Amino acid sequence: MAWAKIGNIKGPGSLVVLGTVAIGQTATLAIAAGIRTISVNVAGLLASENVILQPTTTPPAGYLLGLPTARAGVLDVPVYAPAMIINASYSIAARVLAVRP
Repeated sequence: MAWAKIGNIKGPGSLVVLGTVAIGQTATLAIAAGIRTISVNVAGLLASENVILQPTTTPPAGYLLGLPTARAGVLDVPVYAPAMIINASYSIAARVLAVRP
């Protein structure tokens, strides 16, 4: 099926799989509950790209991934997380999908 652009309406773009990343953190100090931004390197990621994160593992209880922001080669992922004690850690594996026109 072919798609054409009609005015401001355009057919679907392509979905590009950029691989899987581990989003995580280890607390060297106690960390309060809240939103943390974790930056992960993603080869092939373009600046300001629309990105979909698809977790491939179940996040630990109390953790939630927010809407990521793309920079060239780097994905900033907000993580809503509970308080962490010293030496506590978490890791969430996620597939990175870029939506390209």
